[in-house]
Amino acid sequence: MNVIAVRIKEVTREASTPSAARRPKRIDIKEAVEVMCRICPLSSQQEEACAIALDEQHVKLIAPLSSRQHGGQTPEESIYKFTYVFDEEDSQKSVFGRCALDLVQEVIRGRNALLFTYGEDSLGILPRALDVLFNSLPNVADKCIFCPDCKNGFVVLSELEASLSRRMTAVQPSGSLESLNRFVESRRVSGASTEMVYAVFVSYVEVYNDLCYDLLADPVTRNDGIRVLPSKDIRMGPKNSVYVDGVVEVEVQSSGEALEQFFRGQERRNVADTLLNKASSRSHSIFNIRLVMAPCQPGLFYPQSDPAQAIHISQLSLVDLAGSERTKRTCNEGIRLTETGKINQSLLVLRQCFDKLRANQCGTAQSVQVPYRDSKLTYLFKNFFEGSGKVRMIVCVNPRPDDYCENLSVMSFAEVSQKVFVTSGEQVQLPVGNKDSVDRRHFLQWMSEVESDETTGSFRSCECAPSFDLESSDDTHSLERLRAYFLASERTRNEKLKEWEQKDRDFELQLRRMLYKADTMCGRLQDSKRELEEANQMIIHLNSQIRQLRGENANLKQQLRYRDKERANAFEQSRLREVDYAQRLRNREEALDRVRRILGPSKSKGNMAVTACGSRFPAQKVGCKAGAHESFRRRSKSAHMVGTWNRALPALPPHMQRAAMRALKLSSRSTQLDNAVAGDMPITHEDVSRN
Repeated sequence: MNVIAVRIKEVTREASTPSAARRPKRIDIKEAVEVMCRICPLSSQQEEACAIALDEQHVKLIAPLSSRQHGGQTPEESIYKFTYVFDEEDSQKSVFGRCALDLVQEVIRGRNALLFTYGEDSLGILPRALDVLFNSLPNVADKCIFCPDCKNGFVVLSELEASLSRRMTAVQPSGSLESLNRFVESRRVSGASTEMVYAVFVSYVEVYNDLCYDLLADPVTRNDGIRVLPSKDIRMGPKNSVYVDGVVEVEVQSSGEALEQFFRGQERRNVADTLLNKASSRSHSIFNIRLVMAPCQPGLFYPQSDPAQAIHISQLSLVDLAGSERTKRTCNEGIRLTETGKINQSLLVLRQCFDKLRANQCGTAQSVQVPYRDSKLTYLFKNFFEGSGKVRMIVCVNPRPDDYCENLSVMSFAEVSQKVFVTSGEQVQLPVGNKDSVDRRHFLQWMSEVESDETTGSFRSCECAPSFDLESSDDTHSLERLRAYFLASERTRNEKLKEWEQKDRDFELQLRRMLYKADTMCGRLQDSKRELEEANQMIIHLNSQIRQLRGENANLKQQLRYRDKERANAFEQSRLREVDYAQRLRNREEALDRVRRILGPSKSKGNMAVTACGSRFPAQKVGCKAGAHESFRRRSKSAHMVGTWNRALPALPPHMQRAAMRALKLSSRSTQLDNAVAGDMPITHEDVSRN
């Protein structure tokens, strides 16, 4: 067993090559900003969704009726393209696997990554990212070996200094996460080197009212006795790197420790109650995970101490953007109104930066200056936009009709962001190491087990050999005792030899069986891997079909809803037309009745009325002068209507004229003349005498 341990040590020592101390080679790759869209489930089934996922890359926005009535400028439907679209059926595991898993791999390989989350906090992504990170690191250094230098860098302490620092900073675990029932991610990613020693540091910063605050720092007491967090300045470091000055970076060795620091900072974030959200974020938060790595010293498991050549730092930044707010909906006042203005201003500057970057990349005649310094949020990530890492964004869309205007703004912002190309940063070539070697912790554990096996399995003789001293040349007793001892030793040796030979044969047989099982299991494992790959491909294909069918189903449901609405509208319009037609018929009948009453009674009744009037005015008292025309009717002095003789009555109203014409056509000619005489002309004494 000692020979095996020595060979493993020799292999481990030979794996450390001088290439580990060389400068990493930089390879710049330009990539577009990837924007993912996630559609939240609709809270009420009675409402119609204004955002629908058509497929894995397209989202359709449908304007509600309230938005179409403002000037007619809002399109009824608009389609937007994203890198990937998640609907309400996608789980948090699939979202993490598509959005953040490769970013963790980029960090392990020595590159930086930035993930914006808009409308959705990073609580669903952070625990899985930390689990995958610590699952993939082979050699995690003990605490206090790497120490921050307060200039956005790290130094390697000696073993004595590291031991003293560990004793001074030893803190008992709080155990606050023991009751937290969360899913522990078991996946891991490739890219880590067994020839490197790693350490993980976390920090938590928020941008509140365009000021930076360290959420992990100890609060200070003001003059009025209130304990508050001090604001931090932003400085420019080596290689034009931007960092928060004096930020607290906590070294963690597990995902649980990192989450403890995250929840500790969450308790200090600025949140408030608004009309739209019970715990509305009033600031942008930035949780940084920094991975510090350095190659091991030859033959040792301790990092090299050369700061210029050995140490490399990669960073994963999770940015939780506060959502833009409309004062008309939130009705914020005072401090809340100021916070809203600062949030909207920082988001506006972020969009302006994307617009300027896009304009400069389009090859305009004169490049414009990107306004990074107009906001602390954009100034902190200036390096990412200028080629320091991979940038990705997740936007969360609420399909409620009330949020259509906000969704429209988010969609236009995402559309501009996807057109911006950024340099993904340094492609660092780290030493790969021996594929058969294991990490330091497993190696030390294995060595301790080997040493314990050697101690318990060492061979000890049953009894000591007798003395070889003879009393005389005739000391046959001593010779017999020696002869008996060696004969017994030979018999014991032969028995042990036979026993070891039998054990050797048994061990060889068991080893062959185990090798056969191992070969069989390897074959089965390869078959299982192939089947798993085929199943994964089938799952991907089926998921794609399911998403397509879901999109088609959503479109069909939308069409059915539109058709039902059209049918309901057509039925309602038909009913209204029938009601209107019946009302018009009733109005016409009423108009005819009024016309009949105005036109008066029939001819016989009219003659009887005139005869009755003639009895009151004798004919002999009324005479005509000579030369007077027969049709001339002298105005009576007793008439009450001055100047109205021989004049027709006022015309009927317009809406009654058609009904009157129909009534006149139906009556006879004589009845029409009698009605004209009786109704249109005033009665005089001459008419009475003539009748």
